[in-house]
Amino acid sequence: MISQSHRPLFSVILTSYQSAAYIDTAIAGVLRQTLRNYELIMVDGGSSDSTLDRLKRMETAGAKAKALLGNPGPAVLMNTGLNQARGRYVAFLEADDSWRSDYLARAAAELARPGTAAALFGCDIANKDGRIVGRISARGRAAHGSGGWRIFAKDAILARIAGRLRPVCLSAVTFRRSVIERLGGFDPSFRRICADTDLMYRLALAYGRCSLRYYGERLVLQRSHPGQLTRRIALPRAKIKRQIKRLDAEQRLAILDQIAFNLKHAQITDRL
Repeated sequence: MISQSHRPLFSVILTSYQSAAYIDTAIAGVLRQTLRNYELIMVDGGSSDSTLDRLKRMETAGAKAKALLGNPGPAVLMNTGLNQARGRYVAFLEADDSWRSDYLARAAAELARPGTAAALFGCDIANKDGRIVGRISARGRAAHGSGGWRIFAKDAILARIAGRLRPVCLSAVTFRRSVIERLGGFDPSFRRICADTDLMYRLALAYGRCSLRYYGERLVLQRSHPGQLTRRIALPRAKIKRQIKRLDAEQRLAILDQIAFNLKHAQITDRL
């Protein structure tokens, strides 16, 4: 991390809620980055476990830390971090996930390319014990396996954006901060899921699909487990219904594929 008196290249926004079991791994992944020109902003949703102790310890070491009350949802946590960000680029990290040591360096190289608004990488998906149960691969397919079971997800939003079928893990996406600010950040009415997909959709509509750069390296470990933040908050059904009504028949079918994929994945990882 750099001192608060210097402008960083990256603002790393780490969001957490009841994340004591995993947050140390997430923080360690940030601290071992080969690119050192970053600031760390940690925003918690009001954890009652020892997560806040980690935030206080990192604040002493130079990170910015803020705890919100009542678990307002991922969008509010991320927007709170954005309001404090000073970097040219922004990288989000959920406390359940972790990065390979060269993640920020690779992302900086890609975001420096003219016309790039966001850089997306692949990731491995692990269960609560750290065992790899799937991946988001170079070709934009999400493959999850448990025994002989295997399914490929279709993401309607990104299919429209990029002309390919590519799911998104926000911990594997980096942005130009100016782009997110022009878009107004994340929509807080998406309290449980889809705030990141909604942002990507708006980004592509505003900047064009070629502004999203996809790279095949799996530089991120995404952890899926029953207690993670996105499973604790009520689903905004009315909001999603309004969004789906705006889509054509092909997009609606792809949305149903994505929902089925997420439900099946949740059932599998809950058993692992």
